[in-house]
Amino acid sequence: MYIEYILIENFIIDYFILSCTGRLLKERGRFVWLGSLLGSVIAVLCPLFNLTIWSSLIIKIFSSLLLTVVCFYNKTIKRLLLNYIIFLMMTFVFGGAVEGMKQLIGSVTLEIALAVSFVVFIVMKLVIKAMHRKKVIDSFSARVCIIDGDKKIEEQGYFDSGNLLYDPITSHPICLITHEVFCKLYGGDIINIFLNNYQ
Repeated sequence: MYIEYILIENFIIDYFILSCTGRLLKERGRFVWLGSLLGSVIAVLCPLFNLTIWSSLIIKIFSSLLLTVVCFYNKTIKRLLLNYIIFLMMTFVFGGAVEGMKQLIGSVTLEIALAVSFVVFIVMKLVIKAMHRKKVIDSFSARVCIIDGDKKIEEQGYFDSGNLLYDPITSHPICLITHEVFCKLYGGDIINIFLNNYQ
């Protein structure tokens, strides 16, 4: 029963690690379930042999590299190294979280280890989603200078290829700005602004 518990624990944690690695790489991942099973079997078998520290380290390096090859696309050596490094980073994150809980409470049961790993998995999903979203926004933004007469401010602008707004009187294109930027230019008195009474 002890071996079964270790197998289940490693299988679930390996799945979390591979899933987060795939999300960070923007890959769906291939054979993630198989990779998780392979990783858990290796983790169970290694302690059964009287391995030296160096032998154990070599096996861990080889097995993690094997999981990277099995589960992700590695068209070039550079891509393989990137996938491998990110996989190791995720392994350290999950392993560090479980080890940190062990240092905090003294010992960690299977249920606690899985609970900690699940929380880390959810947090990492949110962090990775926010990172990808920020990257997309940054790729469509740039510093812009807004000038109206003697008023001039610099803000972060966003490229909008679908913006087809035009002034019906002057036929000039309209640039949309936030209320905060508007107030920086003209102050916060909306009524006087519409009456063209601003200074």
